[in-house]
Formats: sequence, structure tokens, C-alpha cells
Amino acid sequence: MNSKFILVGVTIALTTASFARAESRSGFYLSGGVGVHSLTLTASFLGVDAEESKGGIQTSIKIGGHLTRQWALYYQREASWYRDELVNDDLFVAGMSGIGATYFFKPEVKSGYVEFGVGLGDWTNQTLSSGADVGTAIVLGIGYEFTANLQAGAVITSSNTDFAALPGVEFNTTSIAVKLEAKL
Repeated sequence: MNSKFILVGVTIALTTASFARAESRSGFYLSGGVGVHSLTLTASFLGVDAEESKGGIQTSIKIGGHLTRQWALYYQREASWYRDELVNDDLFVAGMSGIGATYFFKPEVKSGYVEFGVGLGDWTNQTLSSGADVGTAIVLGIGYEFTANLQAGAVITSSNTDFAALPGVEFNTTSIAVKLEAKL
């Protein structure tokens, strides 16, 4: 499913890149980022909690538009990728897909910013290609725009998902990440 989002994003970027004017923060908005994260996963069942912490790669994609020189609104996908040696070293991803917004503190390029998003939270075993366990999620972040096409920031992504294979089991993930983003 993630590959479909990437394919759609690349197609949109290639066909509408001429509408993006990052230096004036107007028109189309496309951002892709990568970084590192520290994730805490809490599994709850019948009032008993088990917790583990993992580190890994953070990916981010934003597709939308600039509303003003200080506001951008977009579809946002934040994903925290990690391996779990307790589960056969399987590859997992926990993330958020939804609506996000960025507010730049100044209308000129080279500004601090805050970002936030809400949407569907997911937790998936990528090694087994299992369907995603879905719930709710929120993203909060802060960063700095160095140039019209480069920014860096820190984000906290928190999700709450129900484990479809075992009713009554709930997974809560909290990921703290730093990322570098290239944007149009």
C-alpha cells in the first residue's frame, strides 16, 4: 500500500512541478524527508502492558499546496521503520496517514516552522506483508527552513491501533524523530 502512495506522489510531482514555487511559498507543495527515530511500543491486553523501545529510519511525504506564504496544507505520511529481533527480526512500520499543515513563522524563506497532522494510525508487519492494524494518530513537529528547498525538524508521532488478529489487544506507539526534508 505504501508503494501506491509513493507512485501517486511521484506522478503528481512530475506532472505539477511547474506549479510549485517554493521560493515564494505559493502553488503546489511536495516534500519528502528521511531521518532517524526512537519509538516506544506499548501493547495492552486486559489491563496488562508490555513495552519495548526501538530505533530505526523515519520517512515523510507531504503532498498539497500553499494556502498563503505562511501556511501549507497537505496529505501527510509519517512512517517509523524498525526491525524487531523478538519477532524473527521482522520489519515493522508504525505511522500516520492524514491531513497535515505547516505554519512558517515568517513569510520569507529561512524561517522556523511548526507542523501538525491528524489521521489514521497504522502498525504493520512488513515482513509478513500483513494488513495494517488501524487506529488514530497525531503528529506534532518543529523545525527550520534553511532554503526554499531544504528544511529540517523534529516530530513526535503518536498512534493508537487495535490488533486485528487478537481482539482486545491494543498497540500504542510514540515515535520521536529528526528528519531532513527536500521540497518543491
